[in-house]
Amino acid sequence: MVLRVECVTQVVAVLSIRSVTNLIALFVLQRSLQFAAVAIGCGLRLGEILALHWEDMNFENSTLSVKRTLQKVNNKGRFGEPKSKKARRSVAMPRFVLDALKDGKETGLIFATRNGTPFSHRNIHRHFKKTLVKLGLPEIRFHDLKHSYASILASQNVHPKTVQEALGHSTITLTLDTYSHILRSLQKEAAEKLDLLLLTHRNPRK
Repeated sequence: MVLRVECVTQVVAVLSIRSVTNLIALFVLQRSLQFAAVAIGCGLRLGEILALHWEDMNFENSTLSVKRTLQKVNNKGRFGEPKSKKARRSVAMPRFVLDALKDGKETGLIFATRNGTPFSHRNIHRHFKKTLVKLGLPEIRFHDLKHSYASILASQNVHPKTVQEALGHSTITLTLDTYSHILRSLQKEAAEKLDLLLLTHRNPRK
């Protein structure tokens, strides 16, 4: 299921946990979609994924380091610094991301053409969209994988500061504003838990 929600500046698609589970199985098995496993499992931006080198991976500690990003400059790809100081970060990798990347090399780009050059943003977007249509899956933007990652963390009561650090947001305010739709539902859940707690104390067992 895909839920379309309105964030501060745009409407984004957020996948349900069940949909994410189904997609993960697909992303891990198909080499041409393993970059998407990194997006939905680690919350990276596309430019950050395309700039990943094998040297950035720490399989022993199950972490990856975001040190650079692939930027579009005059319709050409160029490596540059991450968006902010907070965007230069270490991110924990879940098991399915490790499984997707376990047969990799020791050096060079993780996701590269046969010539060893980085893929272009345009080609990745086109390939991702074409694959979803071919498989009869709901049409979403690649960036919605990152939104789904963050929304799932928030819905599982992961602290907003942890979500901010994983996404590389410059401030926690940006994280709170972007995912306010999830936080509103958590507020309702908190109110219900508080009500239940106080009700129990008002009516103790005899």
